[in-house]
Amino acid sequence: MRPIVDAMAKLTEPGNVTQFDMDLNVAALYPNKAKAEFGRYLGSLTTPSCDELVVWSVFLDSVGMSDHQVSNVTRTNH
Repeated sequence: MRPIVDAMAKLTEPGNVTQFDMDLNVAALYPNKAKAEFGRYLGSLTTPSCDELVVWSVFLDSVGMSDHQVSNVTRTNH
């Protein structure tokens, strides 16, 4: 979760658009599974112009964050 938490800490202003380049090993988020199952669907951007050009990937199992990780992100963003 460290790359995600670090990226979230950089989001400081509501409404700002930020792009992050990070290497993220998705399989590492699911250490107790042979593979992570996900669904995909065509959708749109979540901000105007809301163009329908996104392929969303949604994992079927959630990944939790510790209280410490949540408080780090919350403290950094306020």
